[in-house]
Amino acid sequence: MGPETPVLSPFGPQSIRERSKVVVKLVNRMESVVQARSNELMPYLFKVASALGAKNTEQVLWKELLRQGVEPDWRMLQSAISLRTSTRADYKQTMELIMHVMHVYPIETSNGAESALDVLPADRSALYLSILKGLSNCGMTEPFELLAHEMLDSPHLKARTFSVLAQTWLETLGHLSTASSSTIHHVWGILKTKAANFVPSSQYDAAIKLDRSHFHAVVEAYVRVGDVSSAWNVIHDEMPSHGFMPELNTFYTLVVPLASTSKLWPVGKSVVAKFNTHYPEIVRRAVEDKTNTLIVKALLRQALNDFDGESQGVKA
Repeated sequence: MGPETPVLSPFGPQSIRERSKVVVKLVNRMESVVQARSNELMPYLFKVASALGAKNTEQVLWKELLRQGVEPDWRMLQSAISLRTSTRADYKQTMELIMHVMHVYPIETSNGAESALDVLPADRSALYLSILKGLSNCGMTEPFELLAHEMLDSPHLKARTFSVLAQTWLETLGHLSTASSSTIHHVWGILKTKAANFVPSSQYDAAIKLDRSHFHAVVEAYVRVGDVSSAWNVIHDEMPSHGFMPELNTFYTLVVPLASTSKLWPVGKSVVAKFNTHYPEIVRRAVEDKTNTLIVKALLRQALNDFDGESQGVKA
């Protein structure tokens, strides 16, 4: 019933409004549903309401929980937070819900404080990653950074949680109007240090590693704040030292933000020329890529024409 699901009726795909009505109808029929089956269905219905952005439908679900005397589990709270942060609901209401969740499902920190509830670490990680992404979507920078640091300090930190946390943090910096090159450098240093010094809590835990997507995210963040030099250092120096050679997507990560703004074209052309000097095969593939936008094609064409002209001038 989510917005991406092709639910069909005799008149074609149902609208989001019609799908919301289906959720309400299911809730109205729950009086005859066995309690155990109802508990299985409610988390899914909360998720559907969140995916549809249906606030009124979610209110019906909360009333049904009250009627049954059931406490919402972490999956319902996760959906509720996603709905509020995706629809930019009331700031105070959203923060109250997040604070409630953090009180009920606290993170076990490095000082050894125990959680009052028996919640699987994987479940808690999924819940907190939803909160983190929600804070990012709402532009709540300060709470986002506090929570990110707290999650990094948790002894229950897993490889998957770190991967999503690092990706979300770097992407947030890339789209933050107040971000600076020094801020990105600081956060990137924290993530690299954590990955290098991480000690798994058990022999079954995977090691924490920075992957290619993390390097691409920090490159884009640097480009968006205008620090192309640091972005190039990550591509040319840091990525190879971690076992990742630049590829076509690396090139696009560097060039596309520059191509999107005409004022940055001089910088973009110099970047293309530099990339062509060190990685000509990647630039050749970019030129042959038929999926490129007209703006990127135009930048590539101008940059390479200028580069060829300069090369001929040097030869002459």
